[in-house]
Amino acid sequence: MKILADTSGLYAALVRNDVMHADALPTLTALLRSSVHIVTTSYVLSETIALLHARVGPEVARSFDADLRPLLSVTWVDLDLHCRAMEWYSRSGSRSVSLVDCSAFVLGEEEKVSHAFSYDKHFEDEGFRLVRRPADLRALKRRA
Repeated sequence: MKILADTSGLYAALVRNDVMHADALPTLTALLRSSVHIVTTSYVLSETIALLHARVGPEVARSFDADLRPLLSVTWVDLDLHCRAMEWYSRSGSRSVSLVDCSAFVLGEEEKVSHAFSYDKHFEDEGFRLVRRPADLRALKRRA
């Protein structure tokens, strides 16, 4: 089973004062301890690192890259994926959907991923079922 990781989930799990931290940290922990394959894009990594650096500090950003990134299955955005994400971005027409989001949407579609570790409504709008709490993961595993 694969779950798409978004910046909103990763960031919330790592930052204690994030409003979703109390749900995100145990959810990420449960995902990492399970047999779930966590997929994401290099754009999501870049965005997460940039936010961690700006809001928490460079040490946390480096720690994320050194400690958590190796546990994720990262698809590195090449020209083809970038162009497909730009097409999605251009079609979206929403000022609040980012190119980073669109790169994840494309990956999710390509990998046939139906669930996302995300607190971003746009993922739900694009048809992903959100995994926001450990109970969501348990329910997903019961259905699988």
